[in-house]
Amino acid sequence: MFRSPFFKPRYHVMVPLLLVLMLAVAVACGGDATSTPEPTDTPQPTATAQPTSPPASEPTDTPVTGEVPDPTATPRATPLPTPTIAATPVPTPTARPTPTPAPDVGEPVTSRLVVAVQPPAQQSTLDCGVQGVAQFQHRPAMDLLLSLDRYTSERIPELATSWSLSPDGKEWTFNLKEGIPWHFGYGEFTAHDAVNSRAIFVEADCRASDTPYFRDLPEVQVEAIDDYTVLFRMIARPDILFNDKVGLRAGWPMTSKAQWDQACPNAPEEYGELGFCKAGEDGVAAKPARTGPYQFVSFTENVGYLYERVPYEHWRVTPDFEQLDMRFIREPATRLAAMLTNQVHLSALPNTILDQAIDGGLDTSFSTFPAVGPHYMFGGLYYDDGIREHLDTSYPWAAEGEVGRKVRQAMNKAIDRDQLNRAFFQGRGRPMYVAGVDPTIRGYVPAWEERFEEAYGFDQDRARELLAEAGFPDGFETTLMGYATPGVPEMADVAEAVAGMWEAVGIKVNLDDREYGRWRQEYRELRSNCCIYSFSVSPAEPNTVIFFWWMPERIFRGYTSNTLSSIFRAALEELSQEGQAPFFQAAHEELFNEFSHIPLFYLPGIVTIDPNVVTDYTWWGNAGGLHSHLEYVQVVRE
Repeated sequence: MFRSPFFKPRYHVMVPLLLVLMLAVAVACGGDATSTPEPTDTPQPTATAQPTSPPASEPTDTPVTGEVPDPTATPRATPLPTPTIAATPVPTPTARPTPTPAPDVGEPVTSRLVVAVQPPAQQSTLDCGVQGVAQFQHRPAMDLLLSLDRYTSERIPELATSWSLSPDGKEWTFNLKEGIPWHFGYGEFTAHDAVNSRAIFVEADCRASDTPYFRDLPEVQVEAIDDYTVLFRMIARPDILFNDKVGLRAGWPMTSKAQWDQACPNAPEEYGELGFCKAGEDGVAAKPARTGPYQFVSFTENVGYLYERVPYEHWRVTPDFEQLDMRFIREPATRLAAMLTNQVHLSALPNTILDQAIDGGLDTSFSTFPAVGPHYMFGGLYYDDGIREHLDTSYPWAAEGEVGRKVRQAMNKAIDRDQLNRAFFQGRGRPMYVAGVDPTIRGYVPAWEERFEEAYGFDQDRARELLAEAGFPDGFETTLMGYATPGVPEMADVAEAVAGMWEAVGIKVNLDDREYGRWRQEYRELRSNCCIYSFSVSPAEPNTVIFFWWMPERIFRGYTSNTLSSIFRAALEELSQEGQAPFFQAAHEELFNEFSHIPLFYLPGIVTIDPNVVTDYTWWGNAGGLHSHLEYVQVVRE
């Protein structure tokens, strides 16, 4: 029913079905997911050489409306570095129609959808209490200003009806839907809620991933023009792709001003310098109001969430299930046992146990968009002057110049990606050349497809030669983090295989199996020098991926350099996507040529489904780390 036509022969693991069933008694709460299918047939950008001359943009006095230009537009062949500021008009986006669900016939077999997910590293009912991939726990109750069509991945309106960009690239105006109610009677969603949401988001204690973006880069100020018009003003620099920050990929959340203000009856006089009612935090945490098709019922740490369908016809979709029970279950075998014993209806399982799931009568659903890209980061590549004081060149891969570069190339060439793909992902992986960049993304370089084999391809003899040329003929010792990467649970097993491949070329590997949540604090605080660690990235706009993964101001700093920062900042000054594209190509070329990380592949998102309960689940991919669009899951009816 759900199997993809690309479903490959399955890889067996030694986990007896009897043991799995016995583990079912341990079920209390849990889950996790992956994502990524075939790229669409979109015109691909042409390759450009390293930039040598400045790109030019044609000035225009015409304001920009709708969505910023097509991200697949072919970049000009003349790149870098003198930025020019000039706006260009862009087309208004039109969402393609999506299929209409069949009318309800018969009684639902159950009123509650039970979803098992891997416990997030951060758990909180507050929007500022979680970040990045952990935000999936709030998604069933959220609406965003913009979203992505789950069939086409096109950007579409959600709480906003339309949007426009000023010619200088610094002011975005969003027109909002009218009559959208907040949960629990907190009135109607308006532009004043967006102002409140920004004030919360830039507060010093907010841990959300994009807080620095709103606070400093480009420093976003928000103004309510009227109840249904909100203006976002970029203070530090223009941003022609700000709409990506308020959509499904980034997921900037809206919060109810009326709910926060309950604890400040004299608001705004009682706000102080915060711009919102900090005293309202406890009340919001106990029962957060949002605008989505499900509303909050309860949350128990390390156990999960219970949501219920809103008691009115939701403006966007009325879920088939009356309740959504999101359980936190860490162990994949326990999640499988829960599904085989009908205690869980939908979960993400590692590819290595999908055999047992399907043999036990379960089925699979594939995401409609490429979204999960596991890769490895070299810790401590702090070459940018802004964070150079943290650089420790005693680690071989971090040595400056050709020494570190050859070590990084050797570690790439020691890895047999085809073997990993077959063994752990059933051959579903698609090539990755630079993390976060695929043929649909501006800044993609088609020539990588020819150059990758020589530069990165599996060749352990050449890996040994490179190590010797770098001054390590007998190898060296390193530490590899062995946790299950968010969205890619198989990475805990992949780490053991990679360790074996490195040891075959003389690199002694110590596997560190601490949890991802504990390691996160190390790289966030510039203490990643010791280790090599995994993460996953979805193909996304290059301004988001480069900023989040490679800039010294952000949390990963997977590879930083003065030239990369310079190229990126020049790109952001351009006021058309065509003008930005050559800069992004240059940035991506540096990441490729410097062996800045260890790219693996893009994977389809797969969830396992109980076909006795779920009849249809069409979902976009890994929005915020786990499967999206749970409100559209269709129930089996009798």
